[in-house]
Amino acid sequence: MIGVVLGMGPIALPTATRAQATTRPQPDLPPLLRTEGRHFVDRQGRVVILRGVNLSGDAKVPPFLPCTSPADLDRMA
Repeated sequence: MIGVVLGMGPIALPTATRAQATTRPQPDLPPLLRTEGRHFVDRQGRVVILRGVNLSGDAKVPPFLPCTSPADLDRMA
């Protein structure tokens, strides 16, 4: 691994430093969203409302055809 320190030019980091940087334990964070009863809840316990648009009725039944062209969006008001 090579780095630059304050414009002094490239320096090589010792192998031990590289190993420490890559093996640092990651904290166990809860998932971004989870279900609680009938709601999606974020890490702070707030109810999250997901909003979206259902455009393609063909995507719900076999053969699961996705939107493939801008003309597929013409149905949207």
